[in-house]
Amino acid sequence: MATAVVLLAIAAASCGNDSGPRWSDGALLDDELGFAACGDIAMDAGGNAMAVWCRHSEDYEGSVWASRFTTSDGWSIATRIDARVGTEVLRPRVAVNGAGEAIAVWMKHDEDRGWGISAAHFDPGSGWGDAVWFEQFPYLGDPDVALNDEGHGIVVFTRWDGESNQSGIWMREIRRDDGWSVATRLDEEIFLPDSAPDPFLDGSSLPTSVSFAERPRIAVNDAGDAVVVWSWSNWTSSSLWASRYVRGSGWTAQTRLDEPALSFMPTHLAIDEAGRAIAVSRGGAASLYTPTDGWSLTALSDAGFGARTPNVAMAPNGQALVVWREEREGVGVDLLASRFTPETGWTPPELIGEADDDGNSYGDSTGSDLAITERGEALVLWHRERGEYSEALYQPRFSIWANRFEPGKGWESAIPLSTYDLGHAVEPQLAMDEQGRAIATWQQVDVETERRSTWWSRFE
Repeated sequence: MATAVVLLAIAAASCGNDSGPRWSDGALLDDELGFAACGDIAMDAGGNAMAVWCRHSEDYEGSVWASRFTTSDGWSIATRIDARVGTEVLRPRVAVNGAGEAIAVWMKHDEDRGWGISAAHFDPGSGWGDAVWFEQFPYLGDPDVALNDEGHGIVVFTRWDGESNQSGIWMREIRRDDGWSVATRLDEEIFLPDSAPDPFLDGSSLPTSVSFAERPRIAVNDAGDAVVVWSWSNWTSSSLWASRYVRGSGWTAQTRLDEPALSFMPTHLAIDEAGRAIAVSRGGAASLYTPTDGWSLTALSDAGFGARTPNVAMAPNGQALVVWREEREGVGVDLLASRFTPETGWTPPELIGEADDDGNSYGDSTGSDLAITERGEALVLWHRERGEYSEALYQPRFSIWANRFEPGKGWESAIPLSTYDLGHAVEPQLAMDEQGRAIATWQQVDVETERRSTWWSRFE
């Protein structure tokens, strides 16, 4: 089954002067079944992109769809890539390499087997292969995927065992002509001491073996290096951990990257061609790995856990960008950025999205994405919140905004890619090639009907 991609213009958005690159009009990519949701996008070296997203019918039956964008022909007909019907789907992720190969992975619920993970491989010459179901045990979630130019793909995920109160970080990999490997655990079990405090403060007992390793992120480079980071937590604290893949010797033992803190942290990760990697999580700090010095932690903000929901992007030559949100008392939440080069290290924080007196703010969610080229050109997307009051009820509206960094000129002024009057615009995703061409996708939500649709815009 397939559906034609529909285009519907919103409003033009410029970036830079009239002779420079610009964002195209926002356009409708998919709204079949009325509940298109939760997407991802990745791009190859030639500026061709692969977008994946979920569809849900009114009775919550879900499916996963994909469309490929080429610079010559635009978007292809959307194709269904999942195999099973009558189930829910969540959190699709996609990775693309320089040759245009792709791997998509997503969570899928089976009435008989519970939540598991499926994956599918795309070849530019033959299209999408059959989806593969990863076993559930009894729950698999939080998938992420990376793919290098050699065709080496790695999927990482959380595997939860309810009987033992444990979850761990597992991976499966695929190589050209070899198929999928068996699942391998990357983390090691960590147990609470017997004297762990009771988090509920109601006298109930607390298991001494509770351990939650979750939210893994994976990054690989074309040299064969790979890094996985994840959040480990118990009832009292959380910390960031990592394992590296060393060609010829396999995965290293897990390493803790920061001190435990009372926070539950989503993580993000990027790697360059020299094997340097940067991991970020809540707390205004970045963990840098170099092959010569190992892991080191740098505070990018003095706001501590007031620095929230960071994200990171890294170019093949090691230039990197981290963005995060900080609340400014009495005003709202600002968006800040710090740039990294291997030669000079980190720049001081720069304000790239400012809250204002009209109630426009930058929310408190994971709704941001970014990309950077070897020349240091960078793009950042996020959703911006505007508060509206009606009969003493606070009703936030969200729209998608963008900003661009150009070496020698600095950050431009932030611009909108969507408008508030269409409802909520959330979950921005961004992909960019080394020429600075980019595609953004996001979810548009009608506040009255809750109908969701997938939209896109191109930067060139």
